[in-house]
Amino acid sequence: MTENNIMVLPDPDSYKRDSGIIVPDTIIKKNNKGTIIMVGPDIDTLHVGDYVLYSTWMGTMVEYKDQDHVVMKEGDIIAILKKY
Repeated sequence: MTENNIMVLPDPDSYKRDSGIIVPDTIIKKNNKGTIIMVGPDIDTLHVGDYVLYSTWMGTMVEYKDQDHVVMKEGDIIAILKKY
């Protein structure tokens, strides 16, 4: 990771879909929670393993180890959450 970037593995449980109803992807609520898996060297407040809430529609989707991840700036993180 470079500078103040982080990589987040989105939480698949935060996607909302009703069973039996076909809804276009464009109106499905975008995932905005996940676990940090990488942090840039300039970041002191966030750590690998933190479960976070981040701004919707922020970051860049990338594939890493056969899974979709989001790379974003530190400032796109809204809160560190407790995972239940």
